[in-house]
Amino acid sequence: MDLKGLLVTFFFHVFLIPNGLCENILFFHPVSTYSHRISVWPLVQKLVAKGHQITFISPYPCKTPLPNVTEIVPEPMSSFVHQYIHGDLDISRRIDGTMDLMQDNAPIVATMTCGMLFESPDIQKWLASDPHYDLVVVDWFMSDCALGLAYKFKAKTMYYAASCLTPLYYELFGFVPDTASVPEFEYHFSSPMSFYERFVTTVQPLVWTRKMGVSYDAVTDTLREKLNIPAMPHVKELAKNTSLFLLGEYVLDGYPQPLPPNIIRVGGMHCNEKINPLPKDLAEFVKGSSEGFVYISLGSGVNPNNLPQHFQDMFFNSIKKLTHIQFIWKWSGYKKTDLPKNLHIGEWFPQQDILGHPKLLAFVTQGGRPSIQESICHGAPVIGLPVMADQDLNSERLRDIGGAIVLQFASLTESTFQNAITEMASSKKYKTRMNQLSKIFHDRPMKPVDTALWWTEYVLRNENTAHLRSLSTNLTWYQRRSLDVWGTILLAITASITLLLYIIMLVLNFFKGGRKVKKE
Repeated sequence: MDLKGLLVTFFFHVFLIPNGLCENILFFHPVSTYSHRISVWPLVQKLVAKGHQITFISPYPCKTPLPNVTEIVPEPMSSFVHQYIHGDLDISRRIDGTMDLMQDNAPIVATMTCGMLFESPDIQKWLASDPHYDLVVVDWFMSDCALGLAYKFKAKTMYYAASCLTPLYYELFGFVPDTASVPEFEYHFSSPMSFYERFVTTVQPLVWTRKMGVSYDAVTDTLREKLNIPAMPHVKELAKNTSLFLLGEYVLDGYPQPLPPNIIRVGGMHCNEKINPLPKDLAEFVKGSSEGFVYISLGSGVNPNNLPQHFQDMFFNSIKKLTHIQFIWKWSGYKKTDLPKNLHIGEWFPQQDILGHPKLLAFVTQGGRPSIQESICHGAPVIGLPVMADQDLNSERLRDIGGAIVLQFASLTESTFQNAITEMASSKKYKTRMNQLSKIFHDRPMKPVDTALWWTEYVLRNENTAHLRSLSTNLTWYQRRSLDVWGTILLAITASITLLLYIIMLVLNFFKGGRKVKKE
Protein backbone atom coordinates (compact mmCIF):
# COMPACT_ATOMS: atom_id res chain seq x y z
CA MET A 1 0.00 0.00 0.00
CA ASP A 2 1.38 3.49 -0.92
CA LEU A 3 1.72 6.42 1.52
CA LYS A 4 -1.58 7.93 0.43
CA GLY A 5 -3.40 4.67 1.15
CA LEU A 6 -1.77 4.37 4.56
CA LEU A 7 -2.85 7.90 5.48
CA VAL A 8 -6.43 7.25 4.37
CA THR A 9 -6.54 4.03 6.41
CA PHE A 10 -5.06 5.80 9.45
CA PHE A 11 -7.57 8.66 9.40
CA PHE A 12 -10.42 6.22 8.76
CA HIS A 13 -9.56 4.21 11.88
CA VAL A 14 -8.83 7.22 14.05
CA PHE A 15 -11.75 9.46 13.15
CA LEU A 16 -14.50 7.34 11.60
CA ILE A 17 -14.54 4.04 13.49
CA PRO A 18 -14.91 5.51 17.01
CA ASN A 19 -17.72 7.76 15.75
CA GLY A 20 -18.19 9.50 19.09
CA LEU A 21 -18.52 6.27 21.07
CA CYS A 22 -15.21 6.48 22.95
CA GLU A 23 -16.70 6.52 26.42
CA ASN A 24 -15.44 6.28 29.99
CA ILE A 25 -16.48 2.97 31.54
CA LEU A 26 -16.03 1.81 35.14
CA PHE A 27 -15.86 -1.92 35.95
CA PHE A 28 -16.58 -2.43 39.66
CA HIS A 29 -15.62 -5.93 40.88
CA PRO A 30 -14.72 -5.55 44.58
CA VAL A 31 -15.70 -8.96 46.03
CA SER A 32 -14.95 -11.89 43.76
CA THR A 33 -12.42 -14.56 42.95
CA TYR A 34 -9.80 -13.91 40.29
CA SER A 35 -11.75 -16.14 37.89
CA HIS A 36 -14.51 -13.50 37.75
CA ARG A 37 -11.95 -11.04 36.47
CA ILE A 38 -10.68 -13.54 33.89
CA SER A 39 -14.18 -14.18 32.58
CA VAL A 40 -14.95 -10.50 31.89
CA TRP A 41 -11.48 -9.42 30.72
CA PRO A 42 -12.08 -10.25 27.02
CA LEU A 43 -14.90 -7.67 27.03
CA VAL A 44 -12.50 -5.11 28.53
CA GLN A 45 -9.99 -5.90 25.78
CA LYS A 46 -12.64 -5.45 23.08
CA LEU A 47 -13.79 -2.13 24.55
CA VAL A 48 -10.21 -0.86 24.73
CA ALA A 49 -9.67 -1.87 21.09
CA LYS A 50 -12.72 0.27 20.19
CA GLY A 51 -11.14 3.28 21.92
CA HIS A 52 -13.05 3.30 25.22
CA GLN A 53 -11.34 4.40 28.44
CA ILE A 54 -11.66 1.81 31.22
CA THR A 55 -11.26 2.02 35.00
CA PHE A 56 -11.18 -1.38 36.69
CA ILE A 57 -11.71 -1.64 40.47
CA SER A 58 -10.83 -5.09 41.78
CA PRO A 59 -9.12 -6.76 44.78
CA TYR A 60 -6.51 -8.23 42.43
CA PRO A 61 -3.73 -6.40 40.56
CA CYS A 62 -3.73 -6.89 36.82
CA LYS A 63 -1.32 -9.53 35.48
CA THR A 64 -1.50 -8.22 31.91
CA PRO A 65 -1.80 -4.39 31.93
CA LEU A 66 -3.54 -2.76 29.01
CA PRO A 67 -3.31 0.79 27.66
CA ASN A 68 -6.44 2.84 28.34
CA VAL A 69 -7.14 0.77 31.48
CA THR A 70 -6.69 2.39 34.89
CA GLU A 71 -6.42 -0.22 37.67
CA ILE A 72 -7.49 0.52 41.25
CA VAL A 73 -6.89 -2.13 43.93
CA PRO A 74 -8.42 -0.83 47.20
CA GLU A 75 -6.31 -2.23 50.05
CA PRO A 76 -9.13 -2.84 52.61
CA MET A 77 -11.13 -4.76 49.99
CA SER A 78 -8.09 -6.70 48.81
CA SER A 79 -7.23 -7.79 52.35
CA PHE A 80 -10.84 -8.73 53.07
CA VAL A 81 -11.22 -10.83 49.92
CA HIS A 82 -7.93 -12.63 50.43
CA GLN A 83 -8.89 -13.46 54.00
CA TYR A 84 -12.56 -14.24 53.39
CA ILE A 85 -12.19 -16.20 50.15
CA HIS A 86 -8.61 -17.46 50.14
CA GLY A 87 -7.77 -17.68 53.84
CA ASP A 88 -10.92 -18.57 55.77
CA LEU A 89 -12.47 -20.96 53.28
CA ASP A 90 -12.37 -23.93 55.64
CA ILE A 91 -13.12 -27.22 53.87
CA SER A 92 -13.97 -28.82 57.23
CA ARG A 93 -17.01 -26.52 57.53
CA ARG A 94 -18.12 -27.78 54.15
CA ILE A 95 -17.71 -31.38 55.30
CA ASP A 96 -19.72 -31.17 58.51
CA GLY A 97 -22.50 -29.17 56.87
CA THR A 98 -22.00 -25.88 58.71
CA MET A 99 -20.90 -23.84 55.69
CA ASP A 100 -23.13 -20.76 55.87
CA LEU A 101 -25.68 -20.30 53.14
CA MET A 102 -24.92 -17.37 50.86
CA GLN A 103 -28.25 -15.75 51.67
CA ASP A 104 -27.11 -15.50 55.30
CA ASN A 105 -23.71 -14.01 54.45
CA ALA A 106 -24.78 -11.81 51.54
CA PRO A 107 -26.31 -8.88 53.49
CA ILE A 108 -23.27 -8.70 55.77
CA VAL A 109 -20.78 -8.84 52.89
CA ALA A 110 -22.67 -6.22 50.87
CA THR A 111 -22.75 -3.80 53.80
CA MET A 112 -19.08 -4.41 54.69
CA THR A 113 -18.05 -3.89 51.07
CA CYS A 114 -19.70 -0.49 51.02
CA GLY A 115 -18.03 0.50 54.29
CA MET A 116 -14.58 -0.65 53.15
CA LEU A 117 -14.93 1.22 49.86
CA PHE A 118 -14.80 4.60 51.56
CA GLU A 119 -12.04 3.56 53.99
CA SER A 120 -9.62 3.03 51.12
CA PRO A 121 -7.14 5.88 50.47
CA ASP A 122 -7.05 4.77 46.82
CA ILE A 123 -10.79 5.27 46.49
CA GLN A 124 -10.70 8.58 48.36
CA LYS A 125 -7.97 9.87 46.05
CA TRP A 126 -9.88 8.62 43.02
CA LEU A 127 -13.12 10.33 44.08
CA ALA A 128 -11.24 13.54 44.90
CA SER A 129 -10.11 13.69 41.26
CA ASP A 130 -13.78 14.19 40.28
CA PRO A 131 -13.91 11.37 37.68
CA HIS A 132 -16.54 11.17 34.96
CA TYR A 133 -18.10 7.97 33.64
CA ASP A 134 -20.73 7.18 31.05
CA LEU A 135 -21.31 3.58 32.13
CA VAL A 136 -20.67 1.56 35.30
CA VAL A 137 -20.45 -2.24 34.90
CA VAL A 138 -21.32 -3.78 38.28
CA ASP A 139 -20.20 -7.26 39.30
CA TRP A 140 -23.38 -8.90 40.59
CA PHE A 141 -21.79 -10.24 43.79
CA MET A 142 -22.56 -7.79 46.61
CA SER A 143 -21.36 -4.68 44.75
CA ASP A 144 -24.33 -2.41 45.41
CA CYS A 145 -22.05 0.55 46.25
CA ALA A 146 -21.40 0.90 42.53
CA LEU A 147 -25.01 1.92 42.03
CA GLY A 148 -24.49 4.94 44.26
CA LEU A 149 -21.30 5.83 42.40
CA ALA A 150 -23.15 5.60 39.09
CA TYR A 151 -25.86 7.90 40.44
CA LYS A 152 -23.21 10.41 41.52
CA PHE A 153 -21.49 10.21 38.13
CA LYS A 154 -24.88 10.42 36.32
CA ALA A 155 -23.82 7.25 34.52
CA LYS A 156 -25.80 4.31 33.18
CA THR A 157 -25.42 0.97 34.95
CA MET A 158 -25.03 -2.58 33.71
CA TYR A 159 -24.70 -5.78 35.74
CA TYR A 160 -22.29 -8.59 34.94
CA ALA A 161 -22.49 -12.06 36.52
CA ALA A 162 -19.66 -14.57 36.11
CA SER A 163 -21.97 -17.26 37.47
CA CYS A 164 -25.68 -18.04 37.62
CA LEU A 165 -28.35 -15.59 38.67
CA THR A 166 -29.18 -15.52 42.36
CA PRO A 167 -32.89 -15.56 43.19
CA LEU A 168 -32.59 -11.92 44.31
CA TYR A 169 -32.42 -10.75 40.71
CA TYR A 170 -35.59 -12.55 39.72
CA GLU A 171 -37.56 -10.08 41.81
CA LEU A 172 -35.43 -7.06 40.89
CA PHE A 173 -35.87 -7.68 37.17
CA GLY A 174 -39.52 -8.59 37.47
CA PHE A 175 -39.72 -12.13 36.18
CA VAL A 176 -40.78 -15.41 37.71
CA PRO A 177 -38.21 -18.17 37.11
CA ASP A 178 -39.11 -21.68 36.02
CA THR A 179 -39.01 -23.02 39.58
CA ALA A 180 -40.82 -26.19 38.55
CA SER A 181 -37.79 -27.48 36.61
CA VAL A 182 -34.76 -25.19 37.16
CA PRO A 183 -33.02 -25.87 40.52
CA GLU A 184 -32.13 -23.03 42.87
CA PHE A 185 -28.33 -22.60 43.00
CA GLU A 186 -27.95 -22.61 46.77
CA TYR A 187 -29.67 -25.96 47.33
CA HIS A 188 -28.65 -27.41 43.93
CA PHE A 189 -31.42 -29.98 43.65
CA SER A 190 -31.40 -32.22 40.60
CA SER A 191 -34.12 -31.87 38.00
CA PRO A 192 -36.80 -33.25 37.97
CA MET A 193 -37.45 -32.08 41.51
CA SER A 194 -39.74 -33.42 44.19
CA PHE A 195 -42.63 -31.36 45.58
CA TYR A 196 -40.53 -30.29 48.58
CA GLU A 197 -37.64 -29.26 46.34
CA ARG A 198 -39.94 -27.28 44.06
CA PHE A 199 -41.47 -25.64 47.14
CA VAL A 200 -38.03 -24.52 48.39
CA THR A 201 -37.00 -23.31 44.93
CA THR A 202 -40.22 -21.33 44.59
CA VAL A 203 -39.94 -19.43 47.88
CA GLN A 204 -36.19 -18.70 47.66
CA PRO A 205 -36.54 -15.48 45.61
CA LEU A 206 -38.80 -14.07 48.32
CA VAL A 207 -36.39 -15.17 51.07
CA TRP A 208 -33.49 -13.45 49.28
CA THR A 209 -35.53 -10.28 48.80
CA ARG A 210 -36.34 -10.12 52.51
CA LYS A 211 -32.74 -10.85 53.56
CA MET A 212 -31.24 -8.27 51.21
CA GLY A 213 -33.78 -5.62 52.21
CA VAL A 214 -31.82 -4.95 55.41
CA SER A 215 -28.59 -4.61 53.44
CA TYR A 216 -30.17 -2.30 50.88
CA ASP A 217 -31.32 0.05 53.64
CA ALA A 218 -27.84 0.16 55.22
CA VAL A 219 -26.04 0.62 51.89
CA THR A 220 -28.47 3.39 50.88
CA ASP A 221 -27.79 5.32 54.10
CA THR A 222 -24.02 4.89 53.71
CA LEU A 223 -23.99 6.08 50.11
CA ARG A 224 -26.15 9.12 50.82
CA GLU A 225 -23.82 10.16 53.62
CA LYS A 226 -20.38 9.30 52.22
CA LEU A 227 -21.04 10.58 48.71
CA ASN A 228 -23.04 13.58 49.91
CA ILE A 229 -26.04 12.72 47.75
CA PRO A 230 -29.02 12.84 50.17
CA ALA A 231 -31.52 12.85 47.28
CA MET A 232 -30.26 9.51 45.91
CA PRO A 233 -33.12 7.01 45.44
CA HIS A 234 -33.11 3.78 47.40
CA VAL A 235 -30.48 1.32 46.15
CA LYS A 236 -33.18 -1.22 45.35
CA GLU A 237 -34.79 1.23 42.92
CA LEU A 238 -31.41 1.95 41.31
CA ALA A 239 -30.86 -1.80 40.86
CA LYS A 240 -34.28 -2.28 39.27
CA ASN A 241 -33.60 0.51 36.77
CA THR A 242 -30.24 -0.78 35.55
CA SER A 243 -29.87 -0.74 31.78
CA LEU A 244 -28.83 -4.34 31.12
CA PHE A 245 -27.61 -7.58 32.69
CA LEU A 246 -24.83 -9.59 31.03
CA LEU A 247 -25.16 -13.14 32.30
CA GLY A 248 -22.01 -15.26 32.12
CA GLU A 249 -23.70 -18.54 31.33
CA TYR A 250 -24.97 -20.57 28.40
CA VAL A 251 -27.75 -23.15 28.29
CA LEU A 252 -25.26 -26.00 28.78
CA ASP A 253 -23.40 -24.80 31.86
CA GLY A 254 -26.65 -23.19 33.02
CA TYR A 255 -30.26 -24.22 32.44
CA PRO A 256 -32.57 -23.37 29.54
CA GLN A 257 -35.13 -20.96 30.94
CA PRO A 258 -37.01 -17.90 29.68
CA LEU A 259 -35.30 -14.60 30.48
CA PRO A 260 -36.48 -11.01 29.87
CA PRO A 261 -34.87 -9.10 26.98
CA ASN A 262 -32.60 -7.09 29.29
CA ILE A 263 -30.73 -10.23 30.46
CA ILE A 264 -28.24 -11.36 27.81
CA ARG A 265 -26.34 -14.68 27.97
CA VAL A 266 -22.63 -14.24 27.22
CA GLY A 267 -21.18 -17.35 28.88
CA GLY A 268 -17.75 -18.43 27.66
CA MET A 269 -16.30 -15.04 26.66
CA HIS A 270 -12.93 -16.08 28.04
CA CYS A 271 -12.70 -19.40 26.19
CA ASN A 272 -9.75 -19.50 23.78
CA GLU A 273 -10.29 -20.73 20.24
CA LYS A 274 -6.64 -21.61 19.70
CA ILE A 275 -4.93 -24.35 21.71
CA ASN A 276 -1.18 -23.77 22.06
CA PRO A 277 1.42 -26.52 22.57
CA LEU A 278 2.25 -27.19 26.22
CA PRO A 279 5.45 -25.70 27.68
CA LYS A 280 8.44 -27.99 27.23
CA ASP A 281 8.54 -29.27 30.84
CA LEU A 282 4.83 -30.13 30.80
CA ALA A 283 5.01 -31.72 27.36
CA GLU A 284 7.87 -33.96 28.49
CA PHE A 285 6.00 -34.91 31.67
CA VAL A 286 2.80 -35.80 29.76
CA LYS A 287 4.78 -38.09 27.45
CA GLY A 288 5.65 -40.23 30.46
CA SER A 289 2.29 -41.99 30.37
CA SER A 290 0.86 -43.97 27.50
CA GLU A 291 -2.67 -43.77 28.96
CA GLY A 292 -2.85 -40.01 29.52
CA PHE A 293 -2.95 -37.50 32.35
CA VAL A 294 -5.33 -35.88 34.84
CA TYR A 295 -5.32 -32.14 35.59
CA ILE A 296 -6.28 -30.97 39.10
CA SER A 297 -7.17 -27.36 39.93
CA LEU A 298 -9.50 -26.34 42.75
CA GLY A 299 -9.77 -22.81 41.43
CA SER A 300 -8.56 -19.45 42.71
CA GLY A 301 -10.64 -19.66 45.90
CA VAL A 302 -9.16 -22.85 47.38
CA ASN A 303 -5.50 -23.20 48.33
CA PRO A 304 -4.64 -26.93 48.29
CA ASN A 305 -1.90 -26.26 50.83
CA ASN A 306 -4.65 -25.32 53.33
CA LEU A 307 -6.53 -28.60 52.90
CA PRO A 308 -6.72 -30.67 56.09
CA GLN A 309 -3.77 -33.06 56.24
CA HIS A 310 -5.87 -36.20 55.86
CA PHE A 311 -7.20 -34.88 52.54
CA GLN A 312 -3.72 -34.10 51.29
CA ASP A 313 -2.62 -37.62 52.27
CA MET A 314 -5.68 -39.09 50.57
CA PHE A 315 -4.91 -37.32 47.29
CA PHE A 316 -1.20 -38.12 47.34
CA ASN A 317 -1.77 -41.79 48.24
CA SER A 318 -4.34 -42.17 45.48
CA ILE A 319 -2.06 -40.57 42.89
CA LYS A 320 0.84 -42.79 44.00
CA LYS A 321 -1.26 -45.93 43.45
CA LEU A 322 -2.40 -44.85 39.97
CA THR A 323 1.08 -45.28 38.53
CA HIS A 324 -0.13 -45.68 34.95
CA ILE A 325 -1.57 -42.13 34.90
CA GLN A 326 0.28 -38.80 35.13
CA PHE A 327 -1.16 -35.96 37.28
CA ILE A 328 -0.71 -32.20 36.98
CA TRP A 329 -1.86 -30.19 40.02
CA LYS A 330 -2.13 -26.40 40.31
CA TRP A 331 -0.70 -25.82 43.79
CA SER A 332 0.24 -22.68 45.70
CA GLY A 333 2.13 -22.33 48.95
CA TYR A 334 4.39 -24.86 50.62
CA LYS A 335 5.39 -27.76 48.39
CA LYS A 336 6.21 -31.20 49.75
CA THR A 337 9.45 -32.84 48.69
CA ASP A 338 8.34 -36.48 48.79
CA LEU A 339 5.78 -36.20 46.00
CA PRO A 340 4.66 -39.18 43.87
CA LYS A 341 6.80 -39.55 40.75
CA ASN A 342 3.72 -39.34 38.53
CA LEU A 343 2.72 -35.93 39.96
CA HIS A 344 3.84 -32.52 38.66
CA ILE A 345 2.80 -29.47 40.70
CA GLY A 346 3.12 -25.76 40.01
CA GLU A 347 1.59 -22.40 40.92
CA TRP A 348 0.37 -21.66 37.41
CA PHE A 349 -0.43 -23.69 34.31
CA PRO A 350 -1.92 -22.74 30.90
CA GLN A 351 -5.26 -24.27 31.88
CA GLN A 352 -7.05 -24.03 28.55
CA ASP A 353 -4.09 -25.49 26.65
CA ILE A 354 -4.10 -28.39 29.13
CA LEU A 355 -7.87 -28.91 28.82
CA GLY A 356 -7.57 -29.00 25.04
CA HIS A 357 -4.72 -31.54 25.04
CA PRO A 358 -5.68 -34.86 23.36
CA LYS A 359 -4.13 -36.95 26.17
CA LEU A 360 -6.19 -35.34 28.95
CA LEU A 361 -8.30 -37.97 30.73
CA ALA A 362 -10.12 -35.79 33.27
CA PHE A 363 -10.24 -32.33 34.83
CA VAL A 364 -10.64 -32.41 38.64
CA THR A 365 -12.20 -29.04 39.50
CA GLN A 366 -14.18 -27.33 42.24
CA GLY A 367 -16.77 -26.50 39.59
CA GLY A 368 -16.65 -22.73 39.28
CA ARG A 369 -18.62 -21.45 36.31
CA PRO A 370 -15.58 -20.23 34.29
CA SER A 371 -13.80 -23.59 34.75
CA ILE A 372 -16.91 -25.56 33.76
CA GLN A 373 -17.26 -23.40 30.65
CA GLU A 374 -13.61 -24.00 29.72
CA SER A 375 -14.05 -27.75 30.11
CA ILE A 376 -17.13 -27.74 27.85
CA CYS A 377 -15.41 -25.41 25.39
CA HIS A 378 -12.47 -27.79 25.00
CA GLY A 379 -14.31 -31.09 25.45
CA ALA A 380 -12.62 -32.02 28.75
CA PRO A 381 -14.43 -34.57 30.99
CA VAL A 382 -14.90 -33.32 34.56
CA ILE A 383 -14.63 -34.77 38.05
CA GLY A 384 -16.37 -32.20 40.22
CA LEU A 385 -15.36 -31.50 43.83
CA PRO A 386 -17.60 -28.53 44.74
CA VAL A 387 -16.78 -26.31 47.70
CA MET A 388 -19.13 -23.31 47.82
CA ALA A 389 -21.65 -21.03 46.13
CA ASP A 390 -22.83 -22.23 42.70
CA GLN A 391 -20.19 -24.95 42.33
CA ASP A 392 -22.56 -27.77 43.29
CA LEU A 393 -25.14 -26.58 40.79
CA ASN A 394 -22.55 -26.25 38.02
CA SER A 395 -21.01 -29.67 38.64
CA GLU A 396 -24.33 -31.46 38.94
CA ARG A 397 -25.70 -29.76 35.84
CA LEU A 398 -22.73 -31.10 33.85
CA ARG A 399 -23.18 -34.54 35.43
CA ASP A 400 -26.87 -34.57 34.48
CA ILE A 401 -26.07 -33.91 30.81
CA GLY A 402 -23.42 -36.63 30.75
CA GLY A 403 -20.07 -34.86 31.05
CA ALA A 404 -19.05 -35.24 34.68
CA ILE A 405 -18.70 -37.36 37.79
CA VAL A 406 -19.43 -35.46 41.01
CA LEU A 407 -17.74 -36.27 44.33
CA GLN A 408 -18.29 -34.67 47.74
CA PHE A 409 -15.63 -33.80 50.29
CA ALA A 410 -17.89 -35.17 53.04
CA SER A 411 -17.65 -38.70 51.62
CA LEU A 412 -14.34 -38.48 49.77
CA THR A 413 -11.96 -41.41 50.28
CA GLU A 414 -9.02 -42.92 48.41
CA SER A 415 -11.40 -45.50 47.00
CA THR A 416 -14.01 -43.03 45.68
CA PHE A 417 -11.35 -40.77 44.18
CA GLN A 418 -9.49 -43.64 42.51
CA ASN A 419 -12.73 -45.15 41.21
CA ALA A 420 -13.69 -41.84 39.60
CA ILE A 421 -10.29 -41.49 37.91
CA THR A 422 -10.38 -45.12 36.75
CA GLU A 423 -13.87 -44.74 35.31
CA MET A 424 -12.88 -41.59 33.40
CA ALA A 425 -9.76 -43.30 32.05
CA SER A 426 -11.50 -46.51 31.00
CA SER A 427 -14.80 -45.21 29.63
CA LYS A 428 -14.98 -43.18 26.42
CA LYS A 429 -18.56 -42.03 27.03
CA TYR A 430 -17.56 -38.92 29.00
CA LYS A 431 -15.08 -37.71 26.39
CA THR A 432 -17.54 -38.46 23.58
CA ARG A 433 -20.28 -36.54 25.35
CA MET A 434 -18.04 -33.57 26.13
CA ASN A 435 -17.00 -33.34 22.48
CA GLN A 436 -20.70 -33.23 21.55
CA LEU A 437 -21.34 -30.51 24.13
CA SER A 438 -18.32 -28.56 22.91
CA LYS A 439 -19.72 -28.51 19.39
CA ILE A 440 -23.05 -27.19 20.68
CA PHE A 441 -21.28 -24.64 22.92
CA HIS A 442 -19.49 -23.10 19.94
CA ASP A 443 -22.49 -23.17 17.59
CA ARG A 444 -23.89 -19.65 18.11
CA PRO A 445 -24.71 -16.78 15.77
CA MET A 446 -22.00 -14.61 17.39
CA LYS A 447 -19.04 -15.18 19.65
CA PRO A 448 -20.13 -14.44 23.23
CA VAL A 449 -17.59 -11.63 23.64
CA ASP A 450 -18.89 -9.99 20.45
CA THR A 451 -22.43 -10.31 21.80
CA ALA A 452 -21.33 -8.64 25.05
CA LEU A 453 -19.54 -5.87 23.15
CA TRP A 454 -22.55 -5.18 20.93
CA TRP A 455 -24.94 -4.93 23.87
CA THR A 456 -22.55 -2.80 25.92
CA GLU A 457 -22.33 -0.30 23.10
CA TYR A 458 -26.11 -0.59 22.62
CA VAL A 459 -26.49 0.73 26.16
CA LEU A 460 -24.05 3.54 25.38
CA ARG A 461 -25.81 4.42 22.12
CA ASN A 462 -29.32 4.58 23.53
CA GLU A 463 -30.48 7.10 26.08
CA ASN A 464 -32.85 4.64 27.72
CA THR A 465 -33.32 0.86 27.66
CA ALA A 466 -36.57 0.72 29.62
CA HIS A 467 -38.19 -0.90 26.58
CA LEU A 468 -36.18 -4.06 27.33
CA ARG A 469 -37.45 -4.43 30.90
CA SER A 470 -40.21 -6.81 31.86
CA LEU A 471 -43.50 -5.00 32.56
CA SER A 472 -43.83 -7.21 35.62
CA THR A 473 -41.17 -5.09 37.33
CA ASN A 474 -43.96 -2.74 38.39
CA LEU A 475 -46.06 -5.49 39.94
CA THR A 476 -45.97 -6.82 43.49
CA TRP A 477 -44.50 -10.27 44.16
CA TYR A 478 -47.96 -11.83 44.40
CA GLN A 479 -49.30 -10.07 41.30
CA ARG A 480 -46.22 -11.25 39.37
CA ARG A 481 -47.13 -14.82 40.25
CA SER A 482 -50.88 -14.16 39.62
CA LEU A 483 -51.60 -15.31 43.15
CA ASP A 484 -54.41 -12.76 43.41
CA VAL A 485 -55.96 -14.22 40.24
CA TRP A 486 -55.59 -17.83 41.38
CA GLY A 487 -56.78 -16.82 44.84
CA THR A 488 -59.91 -15.29 43.31
CA ILE A 489 -60.51 -18.40 41.21
CA LEU A 490 -60.04 -20.63 44.25
CA LEU A 491 -62.35 -18.43 46.30
CA ALA A 492 -64.98 -18.54 43.55
CA ILE A 493 -64.73 -22.34 43.31
CA THR A 494 -64.89 -22.68 47.09
CA ALA A 495 -67.88 -20.33 47.27
CA SER A 496 -69.64 -22.22 44.45
CA ILE A 497 -69.04 -25.60 46.09
CA THR A 498 -70.19 -24.22 49.48
CA LEU A 499 -73.33 -22.77 47.92
CA LEU A 500 -74.04 -26.01 46.06
CA LEU A 501 -73.60 -28.07 49.24
CA TYR A 502 -75.86 -25.64 51.11
CA ILE A 503 -78.57 -25.98 48.46
CA ILE A 504 -78.26 -29.79 48.55
CA MET A 505 -78.59 -29.75 52.33
CA LEU A 506 -81.70 -27.55 52.08
CA VAL A 507 -83.25 -29.91 49.55
CA LEU A 508 -82.43 -32.99 51.63
CA ASN A 509 -83.83 -31.35 54.74
CA PHE A 510 -86.96 -30.39 52.83
CA PHE A 511 -87.65 -33.95 51.70
CA LYS A 512 -86.65 -35.35 55.08
CA GLY A 513 -89.06 -32.97 56.78
CA GLY A 514 -91.81 -33.82 54.28
CA ARG A 515 -91.55 -37.58 55.05
CA LYS A 516 -91.90 -36.92 58.79
CA VAL A 517 -95.10 -34.91 58.27
CA LYS A 518 -96.56 -37.69 56.11
CA LYS A 519 -95.93 -40.39 58.77
CA GLU A 520 -97.72 -38.31 61.41
